Amino acid sequence: MTMTNIIETTDKALARRIKQHVVGRPQSFFAVVPPGLEPLCRDELAGLEDPPDEMTVTTGGIEFTGRLTTCYQANLICRTASRILMRIGHFKARHFDMLAERTRAIAWELYLKFGIPLDIRVTARQSKLYHSQAIADRIQNAVAERLGAAGQITGQDASNKPDQRLWVRLENDRASLSLDSSGTHLHKRGIKTGGGPAPLRETLAAAALTLSGFQPGTVLCDPMCGSGTFALEAALMAKQIPPGWQRTFAFEGWPAFRPPHWQYLRRQAAARFRTLAGPQIFASDRSRKAVDGLAALLPESGLADAIDLQQRDFFDLTGPALSPTPGLITLNPPYGRRLGKPEATGRLIGEILHKLQEDFRGWQALLVLPEKRLLRQFPFKIKSQPVMHGGQPVWLATGKVPS
Repeated sequence: MTMTNIIETTDKALARRIKQHVVGRPQSFFAVVPPGLEPLCRDELAGLEDPPDEMTVTTGGIEFTGRLTTCYQANLICRTASRILMRIGHFKARHFDMLAERTRAIAWELYLKFGIPLDIRVTARQSKLYHSQAIADRIQNAVAERLGAAGQITGQDASNKPDQRLWVRLENDRASLSLDSSGTHLHKRGIKTGGGPAPLRETLAAAALTLSGFQPGTVLCDPMCGSGTFALEAALMAKQIPPGWQRTFAFEGWPAFRPPHWQYLRRQAAARFRTLAGPQIFASDRSRKAVDGLAALLPESGLADAIDLQQRDFFDLTGPALSPTPGLITLNPPYGRRLGKPEATGRLIGEILHKLQEDFRGWQALLVLPEKRLLRQFPFKIKSQPVMHGGQPVWLATGKVPS
């Protein structure tokens, strides 16, 4: 038998194993979610075309089981998830030899291609093994040894594929290994290249819009738009474009990835896209730099028909001039950088609330607040939701401005 025949036989045998053990069987996944947003993500997962078989809500995420197509859809469609991880292994690891042995025992050839860089992220607590870099090095070597022993063929073209990342958690001498299916953090929609002076993650903006009751057809005013996070998220929702439509994912570099399945899911999503008769999202900022930056993104984003963008100051706007029907107004002022002193934040909130009562009567209001005490300033009934943003708590306040 020639070397070519040996390679072909090995490849076919591996393909059969991948189909049997990875593609054909339900897998265990974990959707990483900002604390406070777990119920929203659970509802999104339940609404997928191929929903999870089982779901368990935990602090900071959703455990679920499903097939790879469920994983594909979760990455493409979920607006509030940060990452989708696939569980690969869970075992005791009291010392480095045990860690290496049990890592080598995992059939990594079913999950990773030889030669593609593997980034290993480690957290360890209450375990005999605690040195993160040493743990990562042992796992890296064990994975490489397993792939080499499995006869993986070198020289595969990985030039256009994302690197792979393995998340390792050691707690009470037990190791959990999870392969990141997302790659880049899911708040990166593939539209923006930078943030403004008060950056708001897209996952948080999408959650805030959902909590405020935003629906396709709702008029939205984003009068302190900055880099345009609220406006862009609302436009995606209004046009029913999935948040992951314009980006790539790490699972596209997996041996188990099936491009025909992926393209079928994308065609299904594209069939639901909406074309708008005219803009229903009004974005503005008093900063010319902010407006120009957002304007530069719109032609390639496919969202230009949804957004009316202008350089205006919020305090010069009125609701009736924007829309004869009250809609939703979103406000995420750049508190710290722009105002400098903490006491100035309270004054700004007071001015914003006065403006809303004067010129946005009947509108639904959504404000992102950096401190809980600011909730006491609202003169009308609101609901508040604390969430973590960049390691710091913020409060989402929503309520209807009295008519």
